[in-house]
Formats: sequence, C-alpha cells, structure tokens
Amino acid sequence: KAGIWCYEMEQYDKAEALYQNAITCYQLLYQDDKDMMEKVCAGVEINLGILHYDQKQYEKCVYYFERANLALNGKYNDYLLPALNSLAYQFAEDSNYDDAIAAIDKAIKIKPTEANYYDTKGEILMMKGDVQKALLVWKKVLECNPNFVSDTKGRSELYKKLKEQKLIE
Repeated sequence: KAGIWCYEMEQYDKAEALYQNAITCYQLLYQDDKDMMEKVCAGVEINLGILHYDQKQYEKCVYYFERANLALNGKYNDYLLPALNSLAYQFAEDSNYDDAIAAIDKAIKIKPTEANYYDTKGEILMMKGDVQKALLVWKKVLECNPNFVSDTKGRSELYKKLKEQKLIE
C-alpha cells in the first residue's frame, strides 16, 4: 500500500522502489510455491506498468505488463494493448520504425480484430515511406471495422494521408 500511496503522491521513484521491494518480499515468502509467487508478483508488476505508463516510459511499462500477463494467462491484455500502441508511436517518433512495427504487431497478434492497431501500423508505414504497405493495412482497418472513419470522426492520420495522396476516397 505504501507504493500505491507514493504513486498517488507522484513520488514515482519511491513508489518504484517500494514495488520492487514488495516483489523481493513475495519471492522470499512464496519461494516454495512458484505459482502463487508469480500471481502475487504479477499484481505488483501491473502497478509498475501503470507507473511507467503514466511517465510515458512505454518500454518499461510493456515489460511489466508482459510479465504480469504471462503469469496471469493474458488477464491484463487491456493494460498491455494500449501500452504497446503507445510504445509503437514512441519508437516511430524516434524514426525507429522496425521496433515500432514489432510493438504494434504484438498488439495485433493479441487482438487481431482491433482496427485501431492496424491503423497505427499503417501510420507507421506512412512515416517510414512505405505507402503501398500502408494502403494494404488500411484495407485491413476497414475489414475489422467498416465504419472506422466515422467512428473516429475522421481523426485517423492514416486516413488523412492516404486521402491527401488520392489513394482512397
């Protein structure tokens, strides 16, 4: 609870240290029951993931969410997926397109019916200059959600760029 309190007071370094100490304590406490140890540590790792997400430290965030998900059989995909999407954008903004594509592909693998993750992939491909692949991905966006443009009120950067280049109507 002290870690949560420090997090709420925006004392992130202290919160992280307390969370790490909690993991160490749980590892000692449950050293004879690996399943229980992984489950209780996963709860703390979710808190660490949230802490890093709030600080826009998406690599660390994804690391902790993936560890928790592994221990809890995907129970926290709702946390992991937005973190992967944010991580993909962060990599793309740094022109690290291969890592950006790898991050968003993880999200797509977990939830292959989510149009937004394909949209993100298409935006990254456009940033990379791969217009033809981006156009193919746009078709996948519309397969997943034929109403994507209206649902997002036309805010999709991929949609805007493809329309601007007269590749779609």
